Amino acid sequence: MTTDNCSIERDRAILENCTLFEGIGNVALSDVTPSLECLPFEAGGHVFLEGEKGLALFIIAEGSVRVTKRMPDGHQAVVAQLGAGDVFGEMALVTHAPRSTDCEFETAGRLWRLPREAFDKLRDATPTAYAQILRNLGRTVCKRLSRTTGEVCNLVFDLKVAASEKKGLEEKLQQSKAGLEKVVTGLERPICKDEEE
Repeated sequence: MTTDNCSIERDRAILENCTLFEGIGNVALSDVTPSLECLPFEAGGHVFLEGEKGLALFIIAEGSVRVTKRMPDGHQAVVAQLGAGDVFGEMALVTHAPRSTDCEFETAGRLWRLPREAFDKLRDATPTAYAQILRNLGRTVCKRLSRTTGEVCNLVFDLKVAASEKKGLEEKLQQSKAGLEKVVTGLERPICKDEEE
C-alpha cells in the first residue's frame, strides 16, 4: 500500500464531519490529525479479519467497506455497508478484544487509521478532545447497539411466527393423517354384505 492521494487537507471536510470528531473543534482536530495514517486500498482489500488483534480504528475517506461476520455454517453474513465519513473498528480502542468481524473494501478507496497508542496519547495531550471523542464513540456504539437490538427483535418475532406456522401446519398434517387413516380403514372394510360371506 502506498499513500498516494492521501492528504489531511484533501480529506479535512470528511474528518470535520465525521461523528468521531463531532464537537472537538478545529484546533483539537488539528492536534489529532498528525496521529492519523492514510491507507489506500484496492477493491477486495481486507482492512482486517475476524480474530485479528485490534490495534486501531478507521475512518473511511473514500470508497465502500463491507463488514461481514463468519457464521457457524461457514458463510459470511453482511453486518453493515459503510462509506465516506463512517468509523469502524472502534471496539479495538475500547475493549482491546480481537476483531469480531471481517472488513473489506468493496471498491477502491482509502481510509484514515488512528492507532491505539496515538489515541491513548491524546488523553494526556488534549484531554478535552479525548473526552469528547470517547463520548462520540459511546454514541456510535449505542446507535449500533440500538439498531442491532431492533434487528434481533425482528428475528425473534419472525422465528415465533415461523414456529407458530409450523405448529399450525403440524396440526393440519395430523388432521389430514387422521382423515387419511379413516379413509384407509374404510377401504379395508367390505363395501357390500356379500363380500363379508
